[in-house]
Amino acid sequence: MSASIHVHEVLNYLKAQSVSEQALVDWVSGQWGTSARFHTCSQNGLSLSEVLVFLRRRKKILEQAGSLVVNEASICQH
Repeated sequence: MSASIHVHEVLNYLKAQSVSEQALVDWVSGQWGTSARFHTCSQNGLSLSEVLVFLRRRKKILEQAGSLVVNEASICQH
């Protein structure tokens, strides 16, 4: 099993460029594979789909014109 990736890796990617959800899935698959697992400050073992639910629920990412964008006001600074 590969090491867990902090969700900030996904957020940093989205800060640099807004992309569609499918483009994000493709990028994550290319970076870490389709079975990549992620963690947050409070949760472990998340799949990418669970990460997206987590980020949307906490309004850390928003969808604008078909692209995912980071809501800077909701991001912790560590």
